[in-house]
Amino acid sequence: MDNLLEITLSTRLVEKLALALHDVLFSSDYEESDEDSDENDEEDYDNESDSGYLRARQQRALKQLERGLLDQHDHRSICGVFAFLQNLYSYAGPEKADIYRQHLLADTLLIPRLVLPYLNRCVAAANLLSRRAETYEAVLGMPGSGSGSGEESKSDGGGGSGKIKDVDAGMTLDDLPLISGTAAALRVLIVAR
Repeated sequence: MDNLLEITLSTRLVEKLALALHDVLFSSDYEESDEDSDENDEEDYDNESDSGYLRARQQRALKQLERGLLDQHDHRSICGVFAFLQNLYSYAGPEKADIYRQHLLADTLLIPRLVLPYLNRCVAAANLLSRRAETYEAVLGMPGSGSGSGEESKSDGGGGSGKIKDVDAGMTLDDLPLISGTAAALRVLIVAR
């Protein structure tokens, strides 16, 4: 494992991986944010309390978020890179671990170019999933939507439909690649501390 760590350090593999994945997955963040800032400069900030302004701002944020969502293959590839980096640290040994940690923090752009943008996308995706779950729960709770009708509540004693609604709404929050990717990114931050 020492040879693999030495090869990784001498070839600057971590830096190359971080920059390559950043260019493929996150470079559009900067281009889109520049366009959005131009739009914001043109708007009148005195109307911030206006509900139309707030709705337009939310719509812009949601459009940008949906453009930037990562699919399960993106999460898996980033998890693979993070697992490789963590395994290098785990098997490096005590004296080489400090050198490796220093390399990750000071000699590479791993944290600002890969880990933090990835965590930012994960938080945005989790926020979107949470909003979808709330919307789904609200739709299930509407009269006439099935789970909220009076006859069904009477037939199961009045308590069963709430459990069904909670389970259905909770299923919209399941995203295992997102969870695995977030955990892997946090482990890399712990290694690089």
